[in-house]
Amino acid sequence: MNLPTRIRTARRKADLSQQALAKCLDVSRGAVSNWEGNGQARPSIDNLRGIAEVTKTSFDWLATGRGSIMPDASTASAPIIGSPEACDPMETRLLNLFRSISFNKRARFLEAITAMLVVMFD
Repeated sequence: MNLPTRIRTARRKADLSQQALAKCLDVSRGAVSNWEGNGQARPSIDNLRGIAEVTKTSFDWLATGRGSIMPDASTASAPIIGSPEACDPMETRLLNLFRSISFNKRARFLEAITAMLVVMFD
């Protein structure tokens, strides 16, 4: 199975349209269409990671076709404080804000929060 087919398979397994996946990754629907086409368009490594995260598929399988489509439990990210859910209303609010932004904007969000914390508590 080639990369375009793996991307399409992962997207369909997650029951996402090209438009929905594009929104999650902060790219155009055309970019997703091009990745799934038989042309030369390939997603960046960051976008491949985003596709794997959004579709809950193995990055290795998505990138190379090796291994299982499902992420290996030993390489999966550890849940925050033992649970993927928040522990209190403020944490829930922050988690919901984080989840509402595209995968590609999350790093900037974390950098901004980190900078604010340094200023507030230094």
